[in-house]
Amino acid sequence: HTVPKMRQLSTVVLLKVLLAGCAEDCVQKDQKVRTDGQWLLQQHSRRGQVQSDLGMNAWANLTPSELMPCPGATLVTSCMSLADYDAIVSAVRGALESLPAICTASNCPQADWAACVLRMAGHDFMDFAAGQGGSDACTDMTDPDNGGLPACLATGEHGIALLDIYQQFCVHVSLADFLVIAAEAVILSTRARHIASNPTAPPLNLRSSFRFGRVTATECDFAAGRLPNPERGCQAVEDTFVNALGLSWTEAAALMGVHTLGRADVSNSGYHGWWSDPENSRQFNNNYYVSLLAKGWIPELAVGGNSGKNQWERSDIGRDTTFDGHEMMLNTDLCLAYSENGP
Repeated sequence: HTVPKMRQLSTVVLLKVLLAGCAEDCVQKDQKVRTDGQWLLQQHSRRGQVQSDLGMNAWANLTPSELMPCPGATLVTSCMSLADYDAIVSAVRGALESLPAICTASNCPQADWAACVLRMAGHDFMDFAAGQGGSDACTDMTDPDNGGLPACLATGEHGIALLDIYQQFCVHVSLADFLVIAAEAVILSTRARHIASNPTAPPLNLRSSFRFGRVTATECDFAAGRLPNPERGCQAVEDTFVNALGLSWTEAAALMGVHTLGRADVSNSGYHGWWSDPENSRQFNNNYYVSLLAKGWIPELAVGGNSGKNQWERSDIGRDTTFDGHEMMLNTDLCLAYSENGP
């Protein structure tokens, strides 16, 4: 088959699917929101013993709403003011930006946490098909590609979990809406980091297009097997993004730009490496596309000894040959930029 060539894209198209500020202004509810990293770390410590007793395997079998429990949680947001939206964004950004600013090939906490939050929101809507699923705060947590998500959601990635922020809003904001706003918050934070070093880069106004009202699903057995399998390349992109979600190929390629944040970990997804260099992996920019086209790539088979996990490793003279600095692309990435003529 021949895969459509990747056109000149903006990652802002991502917003058409995942992301949406507030259409209405409601009466602001008085509440004190904790956004400081020290408090979040204390909350993480408080849960530590309970979580260690359960073990990570138990956490992986829970739905997001079970991972993020809240007494009196609403399943649907009936009213949200601009101040409510801003308070959630501030709290999530405060958590992300409280993490150490260090970013090396072996240790980049902000990139890891931001990518985890964004991956949760993305995988949440990727299970939409035939009128079921979408951004409902429920996805198949046993899917290998969801490995590691319980960390930033509940158990604490680099000591900070979204749960502690969500519990401050859960009585009047659904988890489904909260996860979308949290994703927008990390995009805004990582975009601000990019603008700081590239002042001419345009800012993003996500609040103006946000609409609340997503209903939290407490179970979603139908979601099993709906996430795109990277091994299937652009056939997986077509099935999930084009056919199920109704995106164009250009929009699907733009959506893949979320890979500009974070990295893949063998212990989570079975894949290994950065889609970009570490510093760019904590900036919401277009470096993912630059890497696709400007760097050399060769097949890397049986990642970690697993014949079911294959990727592409950077091969040009600028590559980092260390284990921690490894750069890679998945079949679902490379097929967007290159045609394949053959079996």
